[in-house]
Amino acid sequence: MILQKTRKYIAFFYQRLPAALLLLVPISLICLGFQLRSAGGPFSLAATDPEFIFLFSGVALTMGRLDLFIDQPGTPLQVMEGIAARIIHFFRPGQDFVTDVMQHPDLYLHIISVCILLLVAAGVFLAGYIVYRRTGNLPAALFLQFAPFVAEQVFSTLERVMIEPIFIPFFSLFFAYLLLDSLDKLPSQGFFNRRVLVYAIITGLGLSLKFNFIPFLVLPLFMLRSWKEKGSFALLTAGFFYLFTFPLFVKTRTFYRWIKALILHSGVYGTGKNNVLDVSQFLSHLSTMMHSQKFLFATILAGTLLLMASYLPPLRQRLKGSTLPSLLAGMLVAEMLGILLVAKHYSERYLIPELLLVVPLLFICIQVLIHLLPERFRRAEYLLYALIVFLIAIHPQTFRQHRMYLPLKRKTYEAKLESIRFLRQLPAPDALLLSSDNWSIRPEYGLFFGMVMTPGGTNLFGSTLNTLYPNSYLFKEYTGSFFDWYDKPHPAQEIVEKYPATLLVTNRYTKEDFARLEGVFRALPDAEMQLLYENELVNLRIYLIRRK
Repeated sequence: MILQKTRKYIAFFYQRLPAALLLLVPISLICLGFQLRSAGGPFSLAATDPEFIFLFSGVALTMGRLDLFIDQPGTPLQVMEGIAARIIHFFRPGQDFVTDVMQHPDLYLHIISVCILLLVAAGVFLAGYIVYRRTGNLPAALFLQFAPFVAEQVFSTLERVMIEPIFIPFFSLFFAYLLLDSLDKLPSQGFFNRRVLVYAIITGLGLSLKFNFIPFLVLPLFMLRSWKEKGSFALLTAGFFYLFTFPLFVKTRTFYRWIKALILHSGVYGTGKNNVLDVSQFLSHLSTMMHSQKFLFATILAGTLLLMASYLPPLRQRLKGSTLPSLLAGMLVAEMLGILLVAKHYSERYLIPELLLVVPLLFICIQVLIHLLPERFRRAEYLLYALIVFLIAIHPQTFRQHRMYLPLKRKTYEAKLESIRFLRQLPAPDALLLSSDNWSIRPEYGLFFGMVMTPGGTNLFGSTLNTLYPNSYLFKEYTGSFFDWYDKPHPAQEIVEKYPATLLVTNRYTKEDFARLEGVFRALPDAEMQLLYENELVNLRIYLIRRK
């Protein structure tokens, strides 16, 4: 009897062990996200772009507005934020929805960031579990879950409310489907067997998240067998993209002008020369990426050499009938196109989709390799997984960089808190002026930024914000004026004449930026400007401006 029960418990343990192991990485991602979030502090202190933009667009959407921010486009995240904000407010009765969000934006963003963390963990777990259940290969499933740890710049996005952390579960599930398709492990019937439709939904959704997904549109083309399927896929993808980016229903012309500017201009955000491509800048960006992302380029090189080897006559027969070489070719093409696209307008975060595909690309390389090797060497598959995980773990740009980055992040947060404490002990000013690059010790800056970047934001939120934060102004460098909550400009002279004592809170990148801002007031004969506080660690200054 005792022996029978023991066997029963052992069998139960072994049945649950794979699921428990597949929970390790998702739980680690949640813990990592909370660690980063606590080290950085409230969003208004850490980053307002694009967090406050998406928050405002999400709120506007729940108010019935379709004229939303579409630059990324980022529509699915805006929908998510709008729904989450409404649910949060349901448990916070006492004042109207818009007022509560505007008064407590950091609270709403924090809860939304937790929702994103849970989404990331669920997506990574589900992708690993699907691969394990359909293939029976637990080490492979665990290896694929390790994809977000390929670089610190990938998993550090877990603290943000932006598209990049959402790419983590998205690419995990996307590759899981590609893999099962290549291994002929998809369900024999039902929705997920309708490959063209599923691929179109996935790619349409990916494109609606952010435009740097464009290179990965080619992946299904390498898996679909006939031109009819490929043509149907292209048409359906366009349709689903338009559906998932539904603000285009009212913003098609604006969207077209934005895309045209991105393509025709060599600078970021549709700026720069009207020459499509600045060759010297393009080559410089490529060189930068090759030096900073050696692991990515080494993976692409290894995959290319392995693909070429698989077509050699002595080895070709061993992969006959397999679609693994097609998937490998598609992933290599997508990676190369992505790198070329990012080189036009380079930023480290733009490479995150390409970095998320590094581990899946290595996985396919290993699968192709073990098919090319003699049978007795195929058990080396698991050793290769372990070796790659080890190399990623000790790479300077992964956990080592995170360990260096985290104390600095905490130190920066403490410096910002010190600045807040100083500001709070000052007498209440007649007016507050804000000038910033991306964050401020006052939440008004993030609110200004989100309102201005949301189409029609002034009409929707200006009155509420003016009531909550009266006599607050945002400095716009390119105009040299200060703007109120109705986005009306006010020259510095008018500010000085209207308010006897004004506080200017500013954080800038360089001393030259501070000097230019100081010059706006020092040029006024009836203004007296005094530097009250400076924190060099976070490049922040607080000035008192008095009327003589």
